[in-house]
Amino acid sequence: MRSFFIAPTLAIVATLAAPRTAQAHFVWATLQPDGQVRFALLENPAEAPNPQFGKYVEALQTPLPLGALTGGARYANRPAGTKRVAAQATVGVKNREGMDYLLLYHPSAAASLEAAKEKGEGSVELRARREGDTLIVQVWHDGWLVPGVEVTAHWPGSELAPAAPTDLKGEARFAWPGKLSSGFVGVRAKVTEEVAGEDEGKKFTQKHHWATLTFPSGVQESLTRRLSSAFRKNHEIVAGSAFNVTLFQGQLTRPQAEIHLQQRALIHSEVHRILNAADPALGLPYGAPQKALLPLLQSDLVAMGSGWPTEAQARPLTKAFLEEIRASEKQGPYFALGVFHVYYGGTTNGGRAIGQKLTQTVGFSPTYYSQSGGYLDYLREVDKIADPAAQAELLHGGEAAYRYILASMNEKVFQHE
Repeated sequence: MRSFFIAPTLAIVATLAAPRTAQAHFVWATLQPDGQVRFALLENPAEAPNPQFGKYVEALQTPLPLGALTGGARYANRPAGTKRVAAQATVGVKNREGMDYLLLYHPSAAASLEAAKEKGEGSVELRARREGDTLIVQVWHDGWLVPGVEVTAHWPGSELAPAAPTDLKGEARFAWPGKLSSGFVGVRAKVTEEVAGEDEGKKFTQKHHWATLTFPSGVQESLTRRLSSAFRKNHEIVAGSAFNVTLFQGQLTRPQAEIHLQQRALIHSEVHRILNAADPALGLPYGAPQKALLPLLQSDLVAMGSGWPTEAQARPLTKAFLEEIRASEKQGPYFALGVFHVYYGGTTNGGRAIGQKLTQTVGFSPTYYSQSGGYLDYLREVDKIADPAAQAELLHGGEAAYRYILASMNEKVFQHE
């Protein structure tokens, strides 16, 4: 292996000071738990995509069929058995300190640390392996190992980003943390190529290649924790919805409370139909405590004089969501379980405060909010769902539920005049 040679057109430029690049951003690829590959411009792989940086991944080149730009990122379905993916983005000619250079990103992602040491598809790429308590990162360019390049490592759960140069064999070494969080390990490096050219009418004298690589830390996070992390931001937004604001200001009317409970009843009824009819062999966490929500809600509506709603009473947003839930049944019951997961958590946790405020405001105490229970035992059963496809559908169902809840609870009908 010719690890001690340098390609003739290659010059090595090290990035010396970490503070100088602390706010820099790079295109990172990650193999998401839901079976998708995500490409986004981020400071480190633990960040959430930012819509304002979406332009950097619009023109990605990769064999994967990419979807449209979504929230600052582009996604692709991960082909079955895929161990490593790569892409390239040519940003264009930039100028820094009087130097005109062509900026290129080379993001790659591995399904595991074992896969991270394998050869990828990029002309500039990183490979990584672990030896004892050391992470070893190699920098490659056109089949050559590159010495003298600074490599930076990002560890999940840590704000520190240690840097180390590649040695004569093109390898940089990092101490493996004694305690590692779940998430993605990310490594990055810049290779500067002394080559002149022109891009879209602009001349350059160098090419700056930024290569990144991610792989899972290997620390398993429970499914319920991942769901909680995914939904946390939405949960906070729901708290500020028109319904909740009107309620906690003491302005909610009895008709508004009825509409709220009626729409929940229609969603609960459809989800119950799907989960109750699911194959018992699946072992869904939908037992007596979970099924109890439906009769509690039914008795509340009867006590209010409203009665159980028919689909004719579904508001337009509710009708659309019911259709989405029904369509998901073709893929199995886990989308519906994701919807139930969001409703169940909202009823047994934050719903307690909603129930108490309804009692104070409209003079009616719903048992749906006060007597539902069994949530912690339910979470333990959810964590037993191991199939990645089932987990992905559960996540999609929960995300869809939050989209509906956010839209419906902000309808004008719940706003205080």
